[in-house]
Amino acid sequence: MNAPVTRRNVVLGITAAATSYAVPSILRAQSAGRVVVVGGGFGGAACARALKRADAKLQVTLIEPNKVFTSCPFSNEVIAGLREIEAQQFGYDKLVAEGTTVIAQAATTVDPERRSVTTTDGATLTYDRLVLSPGIDFHVEALPGYDEAASEKMPHAWKAGAQTLLLRRQLEAMEDGGTVAIAIPANPSRCPPAPYERASLIAHYLKTKKPRAKVLILDAKDSFSQQRLFERAWKELYGDMIERIALSQGGGVTSVDASTKTIVTEFGNYTPDVANVIPPQRAGHVAQIAGAADATGWCPIDPMTFESKLVRNIHIIGDACLGGGMPKSASAASAQGKACAAAIVNLLAGRAPETPRLTGVCYTTVAPSYGFSLAGNYQPRGDIYAEVEGGATSPVDAPRELRAREADEAARWFKPSRQTPLAKAMMGRACRHEHDALPPPRAGEGWGEGVSARENPQEERALTRRYAATSPASGRGKRSSRRPQSFNPISAIAVFIVASLALALPTQADELAPYTIVGDGIPASLTGTPGDAARGRALVLARTTTCILCHSGPFPETRFQGDLAPDLSGAGNRWSVSQLRLRLVDAARFNAETIMPSYYRNDGLVRVGRNFAGKPILSAAEIEDIVAYLATLRD
Repeated sequence: MNAPVTRRNVVLGITAAATSYAVPSILRAQSAGRVVVVGGGFGGAACARALKRADAKLQVTLIEPNKVFTSCPFSNEVIAGLREIEAQQFGYDKLVAEGTTVIAQAATTVDPERRSVTTTDGATLTYDRLVLSPGIDFHVEALPGYDEAASEKMPHAWKAGAQTLLLRRQLEAMEDGGTVAIAIPANPSRCPPAPYERASLIAHYLKTKKPRAKVLILDAKDSFSQQRLFERAWKELYGDMIERIALSQGGGVTSVDASTKTIVTEFGNYTPDVANVIPPQRAGHVAQIAGAADATGWCPIDPMTFESKLVRNIHIIGDACLGGGMPKSASAASAQGKACAAAIVNLLAGRAPETPRLTGVCYTTVAPSYGFSLAGNYQPRGDIYAEVEGGATSPVDAPRELRAREADEAARWFKPSRQTPLAKAMMGRACRHEHDALPPPRAGEGWGEGVSARENPQEERALTRRYAATSPASGRGKRSSRRPQSFNPISAIAVFIVASLALALPTQADELAPYTIVGDGIPASLTGTPGDAARGRALVLARTTTCILCHSGPFPETRFQGDLAPDLSGAGNRWSVSQLRLRLVDAARFNAETIMPSYYRNDGLVRVGRNFAGKPILSAAEIEDIVAYLATLRD
């Protein structure tokens, strides 16, 4: 059910013709619903697209000052010289093509009483619902001596682009034997594991280029996410090259002096050769001027709808919101954007929002061939999102083969040249470390740090049960410079789920029926008899198990269909019964790069729960039922 595609075919896109951004001074909706989204990062772009797909009559406007967006996920690799900045840049063409109005301006004023937003060019847009996805701003008042001028000497590189390249140039210019200091703020902050991944990848660069250099972490926390995994990796890979001073040991930074490149802590001063100072953070500026942020600097929300608790008809998603147990990450923002969109569609239609459940996986790369991951499930509990049962993390004592596989999954997820057929129609890390950037830049295989949502999180019922192993990659390949490329914020997150998770309950059968592959198919029925097409249709439309998670098709009664893979209309014409059967049984057999789960396989899987070990996702009978139904879909 897959066909090779290029990254350009599947992108979301920002860079549209200038006329696509032209708007009158006051925009009025022709339809009953007006939704304005401020911020075109992972959350905002995902929300805009989900709104338009849920209700084509909605007038959806995205306000984003950058026509070319530079993604933070994977920017740590740019800093470490493992990729180029061009690979981080994307556009919004696809959103425009799908009917969203994209305005390349910044929002300067929000008037909750009049329900209007004013942009830098003086235009005023009215709304029924406003979505703010502003990411983070720096709370420089909390770090004396640090301001925009200081960031030119002591870069934060916490917003990708010029700062990313500045830090990279400073590393390249540093003499062997020098010290790189990374000042890490207390939580809440954007993508808490990201600074430690950055320290790891900088250490990788130094180990290969300047082996006598050191990395010094000055930490405002005593403990941090995935700490045992990081420390194990540092010991294995870098020896004593990385030193961390925790808060209780005097690691908290109290001020800086950019003129002398001095970092001041309670117990001493440090003057490193390269100072990467990540300041304290708060919700982005537009959330502050809208009155949606409280005394903490962040935005309290109703977890059912992401509506502000302080300002009516304004929703806040992504890093800016207080998401409880959900991490501040790119994939979390994308998941929240989709859940928020579904809630808004219901609210505008006078329906009660349904309870969302968000699922996500975070990959961390500490070296090109060493990675690990963390999975979590999140659901509203009271007035916050809480982590619920079903999460998992990589074992501390995992073999290097697994570490290499997880690093490869991360690389393949983001790398355009390795995109798989099932990524078609998407492009849309999940949260990789870093910041709020866009939704997963490359819709590739399994990778991403953070949270992802299924196409309609309100209808999601099953917890993540197991992770599917992805096929080994053929290598990272050469780095190349490219023009800004587009991507699809929503799909990337969803693809990540499909790629990294087997989204289904296991079958009762522990043993697989034998089968024979002939050419590109399995000619014989797995059960010896034809399947039941009616039962197969029900399975195809079951969100907790199979096709509708990723595919759309001739199912007019189903509102929220997948957008990650080709439409199933005409599937019976495109593939024979034999080919359909193999694609369901083990798609990797005909396409080693596929992100489609292997539904009838019980080996080669990683991090499988005890109750699900040795069991395929679908039974032989269920495979045959689905094959029987798909064979009936003819143009």
